[in-house]
Amino acid sequence: MQPSFSGSDVNPFKWIANKLGQYPKESSSEYQKALSMHQAHYAAHQYGMEAASHKAGLEEQAAQAQHGRNMEFFGSVLRHAKHETPIHLSIGDVSAQFTKRPKQMKTPQAAPTQQNKTPRPLPVRDPKTGRAMKAPE
Repeated sequence: MQPSFSGSDVNPFKWIANKLGQYPKESSSEYQKALSMHQAHYAAHQYGMEAASHKAGLEEQAAQAQHGRNMEFFGSVLRHAKHETPIHLSIGDVSAQFTKRPKQMKTPQAAPTQQNKTPRPLPVRDPKTGRAMKAPE
C-alpha cells in the first residue's frame, strides 16, 4: 500500500522547517525530484518483496511435489519388488539399501484352555425393588 503524498497532508515539522528555510519548498524542483525518487524506491521495494514472497511459495510447492513423486516411486518399487530382493534407492542426498523380507504367515494361536473355573452364581434379586442382594448362605 503506497502512502498518500497529496498536498492536503499536514506535517508540522515540515512546516516549521520550511519557515526556517532548512527544507526545500514543495514547489521547488529539488523537492519534486526527492519525492519522485522516494516513490520509485518505495515501489521497487514493494515489487521486490512481492517477488520474493511469490518465489518462496513456488519453491515450497516444487519441494512438496518432488517429495510426493519420490514417495510414489519408492512405493512403486516396494510393490513390484519380489521377496528377498536386494533394493538400493538413492534420492538426492539420501540413500537406502535393504532386502525385502518375505511376508510372515501368522501362526494360528491355540484357544485358551479353560481352567477348572466354577461359574459364578447370579446375584439374588430383591423381588420388590429388583436390586441385587447378598446371597443367603
